[in-house]
Amino acid sequence: MHVVIGAEQDQEFIGELLKESIRRNSVSTQLSFHYGHELEALLPTDLRLKVNSAGDVGGTAFSLQRLYGFVLFDQPSIYLDSDMLVAGNFDDLVEETQSNTEKYCLYVTAECPEYGCQTSVCYWPSNLYGRHERKVLAETVIDSFFVSRSIDSAIAQHLEIRESLNGSWNVRTADRIKRRDFELAHFTDMGDQPWLRKRSKYGSTWHLLARELVNNSAELESLRNEAIRKKNVGPWVTNDRLFRWRFDDLFFVPKYTGRNSGFPSLVKLARFFRNLRDETAASW
Repeated sequence: MHVVIGAEQDQEFIGELLKESIRRNSVSTQLSFHYGHELEALLPTDLRLKVNSAGDVGGTAFSLQRLYGFVLFDQPSIYLDSDMLVAGNFDDLVEETQSNTEKYCLYVTAECPEYGCQTSVCYWPSNLYGRHERKVLAETVIDSFFVSRSIDSAIAQHLEIRESLNGSWNVRTADRIKRRDFELAHFTDMGDQPWLRKRSKYGSTWHLLARELVNNSAELESLRNEAIRKKNVGPWVTNDRLFRWRFDDLFFVPKYTGRNSGFPSLVKLARFFRNLRDETAASW
């Protein structure tokens, strides 16, 4: 089974955490991992040019990464956003996908009431299509995406989206994540992603799961240190002093903060005051 992780290069550490959480919760030796930004270079030239033009029409190529495994692989694939961690037996999810064998369907997890139906976890039965057919179908989805600016609605215009996978494999609500009531937790709200906001609405769940993964991997520890240096994640990530007040946490501003604002300095200042409020808040 191919597993495609939607990620840009700056999200390598977060993607590697997800990958390691899958490995720790699977006995299968048949999983083949890929990053979306790496697969993009393998797309047919005309399709790659179409993807790269997403920014010209106000979209983002990142959203299109969920199509890459479908286009490139003759075997089925599972797509996952990178801002996730797995706690359940991943082999169970793979087994669930095996009964989904109808053409012109995309199989996703059951709807989350707070966020609705999303394709952030989805199964592509690529083996049901020829290569040219997959490429043409992807092109039509991309064209629709340029109009709608929503990858979910673009896919829904050309494929039936079936919520046939267990909803516990894409839990996005903060209360369930804090209770650890999930097989896969999706930290989807960008303003509260725990590697960018220490005291996020998701509580300590991500911090503790990530710490366990990093403490058992020298490679992850090295990637963590590099991600902190580049300000892709906060200095508190997997640190043993997580629950203590830390002066350097106050001044952490993610690299891209304010990049789309006409007043980036004000956005960064607001971030500092939010950090200050978080650090002086009640205990965890």
